[in-house]
Amino acid sequence: MARSILLTGATGALGPHVLYELLRSGDVERVFVLLRRTTHPLEHRVNELRQAIRVLSAGAEGDCSVSWDGVIPVAVDITETDLALGGDTSIDALRTVDTIIHAAANTNFTAPAKDLFDVNVVGTRNLLEFARRCPRLQQFMFVSTVCVAGTRTGMISECLDEAPPAFVNEYERTKWQAEQLVAAADVPARIVRL
Repeated sequence: MARSILLTGATGALGPHVLYELLRSGDVERVFVLLRRTTHPLEHRVNELRQAIRVLSAGAEGDCSVSWDGVIPVAVDITETDLALGGDTSIDALRTVDTIIHAAANTNFTAPAKDLFDVNVVGTRNLLEFARRCPRLQQFMFVSTVCVAGTRTGMISECLDEAPPAFVNEYERTKWQAEQLVAAADVPARIVRL
């Protein structure tokens, strides 16, 4: 059965690689690519993403070209309720998405605490709320980081800790907080730490 996937963070460091692999997989019918609203036109951001995918495709062995037929770019703001979605796209996504890959994050270690909290925690909360309204949802994959270990050293379990460790910066804290939200959510979720 062809899958319908929603991907955040497609323009980040990891996102183009994830999108490229999804497009190559052959079992994905549609990928809703949520792109952050900016002052640049959506078409400009899509063209940049297409170029990144072309570079990945050119570096692969064999015929690794991909089709963009099933890619549906959508301008959103994950820090806003309902992701600031509007129109038919949001309704269509709600009905068809079976997998959400949430890779969007503010990864700037020195960003203001509020900016980190808004994107990493509030954005994750909003994506989880969106996921709850997807009747076909089979998987919510949250892309996190080993930085949630904070200042701990030595052998670190892959389990979620109930008590937060000491953190070096707010990035680490907000990703830990987002993991806690995902773990407590009533959706089929998986946390992937890079």
